[in-house]
Amino acid sequence: MTKKFELESEEEKKKITESYSASIENLISEKEIMEEELHAQAIILESLNAHLYQTQMELQKEKATVGNLEKMFQIKLAEANEKHKHTIESLTEENLLLRQKIAKNGEEVYERQSGTLPSLASYEYNYDYDIEYGNKKQES
Repeated sequence: MTKKFELESEEEKKKITESYSASIENLISEKEIMEEELHAQAIILESLNAHLYQTQMELQKEKATVGNLEKMFQIKLAEANEKHKHTIESLTEENLLLRQKIAKNGEEVYERQSGTLPSLASYEYNYDYDIEYGNKKQES
């Protein structure tokens, strides 16, 4: 009986050892699989980090470009405003001179017709007559 018990015990021990060895092998295999997956994920993460860095650098360059374009736009806008301001001033001066010339021409026409020079305070300008006179002057 003791021998039988010893044999059964040895068999049980053998089964436990085999089971234990199989479990250890499974754990080792799963560990290797997990390490491979972890390594693959680390490579993906590294790639994503590199891509993120490149994207951030491109974004900084684009922000700088936009900033420069905004500055250039503001300068061009200021230049255009200044040019228009000078154009308006020039046209206003020219308009004033032309009005004075028209008034003088009107006075000369009136003087020729009436023989006297009217005072500026009582002078009323006849645009229709000046246009007709101006057209006759251009035709001759």
